[in-house]
Amino acid sequence: MIMSKFKVLIHLLILTFIINIYPVAKADMKTPVQTPWDSKVNENNPLPEYPRPTLVREEWKNLNGKWDYAIAPKGKSEPQEWDGKILVPFCFESQLSGVHKQITLDDWMWYKRSFTVPSSWEGRRIRLNFQASDWETAVYVNGEFAGIHRGGYSPFSFDITNFLKPEGSQELVVRVWDNSGKEYFTSCGKQGNPNRWNSNYPNSSGIWQTVWMEPVNQGAARDLDISASLKKSAISLCIDAPEIPAGTTEAEVKIYDSGKLAAEKTAPADKQIDLHIDSPKGWSPDNPCLYDIEVALKRGDKVIDRFTSYCGLRDLSIDPSRKGPQILLNGKPLFQFGPLDQSYWPRSVLTPPAEEAMVFELEYLKQVGCNMVRLHIKRNPSRWYYHCDRLGLIVWQDFVCNKPFPKRKIDSKESRRWFSEQEELVDSLNTHPSILKWIVFNEGWGQHDTERIVKKADMMLSPEYLVSAASGWTDIDNLADIRDLHEYSRFPAVTIPAEEPERAVVMGEIGGFNVPVKGHNWVQYPEPALPENPDFKVEGRDRRGGMQSNTDAADRDFVTDIKRPLFSQENMAAHYQRFIETLAKERYFGLSGAVYTQLTDMRHEQNGWLTLDRKVSKIAPEKLNQIHQVLYEPVSQRHALLPFSSEWRYEGRRVKFPISAGREEIKNLAKGDSAVYTTGFDVDKKPKQAVVNVKLRSEHQGDKYGYLKVYIDDNLVYDDLSRHKKRETRITCVQLTEDQCGLLSKGSHKLKIEVENTLNFELLDLSIDKITE
Repeated sequence: MIMSKFKVLIHLLILTFIINIYPVAKADMKTPVQTPWDSKVNENNPLPEYPRPTLVREEWKNLNGKWDYAIAPKGKSEPQEWDGKILVPFCFESQLSGVHKQITLDDWMWYKRSFTVPSSWEGRRIRLNFQASDWETAVYVNGEFAGIHRGGYSPFSFDITNFLKPEGSQELVVRVWDNSGKEYFTSCGKQGNPNRWNSNYPNSSGIWQTVWMEPVNQGAARDLDISASLKKSAISLCIDAPEIPAGTTEAEVKIYDSGKLAAEKTAPADKQIDLHIDSPKGWSPDNPCLYDIEVALKRGDKVIDRFTSYCGLRDLSIDPSRKGPQILLNGKPLFQFGPLDQSYWPRSVLTPPAEEAMVFELEYLKQVGCNMVRLHIKRNPSRWYYHCDRLGLIVWQDFVCNKPFPKRKIDSKESRRWFSEQEELVDSLNTHPSILKWIVFNEGWGQHDTERIVKKADMMLSPEYLVSAASGWTDIDNLADIRDLHEYSRFPAVTIPAEEPERAVVMGEIGGFNVPVKGHNWVQYPEPALPENPDFKVEGRDRRGGMQSNTDAADRDFVTDIKRPLFSQENMAAHYQRFIETLAKERYFGLSGAVYTQLTDMRHEQNGWLTLDRKVSKIAPEKLNQIHQVLYEPVSQRHALLPFSSEWRYEGRRVKFPISAGREEIKNLAKGDSAVYTTGFDVDKKPKQAVVNVKLRSEHQGDKYGYLKVYIDDNLVYDDLSRHKKRETRITCVQLTEDQCGLLSKGSHKLKIEVENTLNFELLDLSIDKITE
């Protein structure tokens, strides 16, 4: 018994020690970090902009502002006493809401406010609209149940006309339960554990986007689907107005190009309406041309609805005839590059504090030379997509997945419920020309019944969008349009064209270099102790995700999230530039796009271009723009200095490459030892640029790491790891630095590689190319 108590005490002491030394971001700690917009939030009218830019009516009323709130046990009736005021639309967990409390699965969130209906709206139907509320939202008007919605990321509405009093003040009560993807298999994205308060990805429980109402006539449109093709010079509209009896209503549609009438047509409102555009202008990042749309629904001479919208004409395809199938936008190849955007805000969680905050980020991306952004497993407010359309930023949009459910099978009912949420998500975003690609699963999160679900998604999305079945990890051969890799290494590798003859290859997540900036983090890290020299070094065996981090033991807490490398702000630009130049060279083997992790720091991640508070760009925007331009230049031609399948030597014996890890000299290595292979090559003229190409076919090895070193004339030029999630052949193009190219003087040279027995592979080969203009 004494020994048992002693063991318990020891375990408690160890646990206490771990908790105190590990830098966890605690959500119950009011962060000193704030964005420039947090202090400017208008508590009487936050986020006042019209929330639905793809179907705009003149009359509407914003219901954002201070509401009464209460947190009560699940299953209890409406509270008689209220806990205080909450600032809608900010979630309960956020500081800007004024509540800043954790919500659990056992809680119901209650909201209450009064409102009036403008007298000018008399005689029309009143729709109450929620842009997003997570997850189960029940609405009561003047004590009457008006409706319920399940889902956390898409807009929904209720007709509340029959529950309104003839005049005067009306009472609105909203009850929300946040499932958080735990009790039921539903969309939750990266939201954390609802029963644990220190999540690095906090929940966004309850109402978290704008609440508003509008007056409409009987038979008014509920939704608008737009398909616009540059190739066909056509715009097609489908008006969703279910209350219109067939053949009773006509739609007058006018299309404008910069204020000038481009097309018009009157046709039955319950049929698809096709319009031809003479001399059409396409939508692209360089020329984001938008056509304005005016629609009037008429029954006889009476206008029953009038609204505006917009669209962009564009076409997507994949050209398999190129060296590595290429994504074509409007018939032309376009390398797509931008950041992963998790869109978390330090004091408002998933809700941006202001319209200006969203616009700042998107304009920053254009400023630093991006043409794309990947919105990561969430849906942003509709106005965010409008600004992407307007500014010319391509969007790769994720389905909102669930986290993995270990030791649990997802049954068909749960799967249907989850997919219905994705259908609702797609339906709410299907008019935005900026969205080019949809990602069904991310890194196996909630991934199940992949082939059936992806084919169903493809039927829903094609041909207007490209589809990625799985971004990272579990991929199925030839499924959907895109092979989407995650490569967190210094020199990411692209799948060779021979193994992807039909699908375009992109890198859905790469990079993730950690750069802490003191005073701008959720957790107040000190500055890292890093040397002045920004050059790549190898010191010891701690390579931090494929690259030596140059940190001492005291700084290792900075290296988080799969051991990604750590730099100081001073030496980040040099490392990042070489990384981007290497990425640009992989377009030679068909790489069509890439996503750098990430736009901003997170609570526990310091790998953004911007700090969490959006106040510091770790590399100057003009420098980032300069670095990124190489990604859009024409693909350089090459001349082989040493081709693949050359002859090498091991301890004097001839060895024909490629080789495998099954060779005796590798298989029998002691731990920490390496097999050394050498070969020679000749250079007739010193090149300005050169690349070492490493071709590796990995075994399906999960998270095992293996190391490989490459030397030119005994000078280290490459030291990286392999972390493939699929059995396939990939090529890494290592851009040599200016100093390394200086080694390639006219004459004979030696190439040497060291292969550790930790490197599991079926095939390994190397080549060297000089770049020709």
